[in-house]
Amino acid sequence: MHREMGQPSLVESLLPQTLGQNERLERIDTMIDWERLGQLVSRVYSAREGRPSYPPIMMVKALLLQQWYNLSDSQMEEALADRISFRRFVGLGLQDDTPDYSTLSRFHSTLERLGLSERLFEELGEQLDGLGLVLKEGTLVEAQVRRPPVSAGRGVKSAVDPDADWRQSQGGRRSWRLPHWQRRRNESIAPVRAPVEKVFGTLKRSYGYTRVWYRGLGRNAVGMWLKSMAYNLRRAVELSGCSV
Repeated sequence: MHREMGQPSLVESLLPQTLGQNERLERIDTMIDWERLGQLVSRVYSAREGRPSYPPIMMVKALLLQQWYNLSDSQMEEALADRISFRRFVGLGLQDDTPDYSTLSRFHSTLERLGLSERLFEELGEQLDGLGLVLKEGTLVEAQVRRPPVSAGRGVKSAVDPDADWRQSQGGRRSWRLPHWQRRRNESIAPVRAPVEKVFGTLKRSYGYTRVWYRGLGRNAVGMWLKSMAYNLRRAVELSGCSV
């Protein structure tokens, strides 16, 4: 049994329409059929007896907000209590209680236990495909990181790789010059690597994903699926012409 949330109140009817406006969140909210996503998580906390739980799709939206704004569970709790735009996006009225950090954490664990995060990602992908926002599949080429061999100075050959050598760069710093075969290889795979590395760069810069957030492979896998959903939604808004 789930709570009835988002019922309009007298206070909300008196607020200016522009108060708490967030164009990006509004575009995302109207772009996606959340009911289809909600059907995938409808059985979460759906017992007929006991205290009514928060609607699962509301919790999914809250976890997406966490990814976009790089918020912890406790920070998400505070933001939902404080920001009107967040409450509107997830479907909370001003009079509704907000889920606390432990509720957010438990829902995250439930997605892991029931294996629902990947199914949510796939459903979102099908909807974006239907909107003509198709994500092309590519091949991720594994990059091998090697420690450059230490050299004594300019033009000294490397004992590890005889085809490579050190070159003195401007400012007195030494830079490692790649052998010819490796430069040609990098040029050939750059068209494939560049789009993938752009995604990783955005996740690090905009989503704070410089290291994993949780302990355990399962919880981090859920986090990665959610971040991928958040990235695709944000990218979809940009591709559909939203300027924010």
